[in-house]
Amino acid sequence: MLNVLALGILNGSIYALVGAGLSLTYGRQNVIDVANPAFIVVGAYLVLFFSQRLRLDPYIVTPLALAVLFALGAIVQVVLINPLLSRPDFEMHVQSALVLFGLALFIQVTLTLAFSADFRGIHTGYTDSVVRIAGLRLPLVKLIATGLASVTLLSLYTFLTQTFIGKAILATYANRETAQLLAINVKRIDIITYGLGTAIAGIAGLVIALTFSFSPSSVLPWTVIGFAVAVIGGKGSVLGTFIAGLTVGIVEAAVSVTISANWTYFAVYSLLLLVFVVRPSGLLGERL
Repeated sequence: MLNVLALGILNGSIYALVGAGLSLTYGRQNVIDVANPAFIVVGAYLVLFFSQRLRLDPYIVTPLALAVLFALGAIVQVVLINPLLSRPDFEMHVQSALVLFGLALFIQVTLTLAFSADFRGIHTGYTDSVVRIAGLRLPLVKLIATGLASVTLLSLYTFLTQTFIGKAILATYANRETAQLLAINVKRIDIITYGLGTAIAGIAGLVIALTFSFSPSSVLPWTVIGFAVAVIGGKGSVLGTFIAGLTVGIVEAAVSVTISANWTYFAVYSLLLLVFVVRPSGLLGERL
């Protein structure tokens, strides 16, 4: 039982990281960011590409991958999302979902043409290392991923609540017109917000590349996990995303051990349905 709990927490922290970028763009821009999980897979391939070409550890080349993803996010914001922001909320939600779904498909096809449909992974000298804690044998890469996810989410929370740009993001989401009256450049803030969301997706891509196998087809399963975590946690809530990720990870591990791994998606979406019924805004909706 303790082993199941530990595995659920380790995987759950990764799931929280997967849902963090999506939660940021959805919660702070009202954009249904179907493309964010695709950027996660792009991040995995970028880390793989740079680490192989430069012959460096994946963690060392990650800042370069994040810079590329931030730039891609900025371009997507300017070209695809900005034209939709002036439309009524419902229309913008539907159209942003359709546009970004098309972008996700384009990314998946591009990755297939560039890297083939084969599954890949990053193997390092510490990939197979394990750490013994309380009698448990825990994979070192997943322990590092848990720490990285915790630091990333804590840094995001601190950035949003303690920095000028972070507070400007919150103000822009709360009321764009009032934010403009306060001399906030909302278009620039939109670019930063979406770029930050894709950069966080890149961190998730690093973790996935080191802990799981991946291919262009991985976009779909990570979309399932990402949306479940973002919605269960609550719109735009960093703490809610972290709690939701751990919850999904523990539920998944418990179902895999007690029933079958084939039932994990059913269990996760049953949990999502329960949250919709009991608390439609999510566990910590509208709260950081």
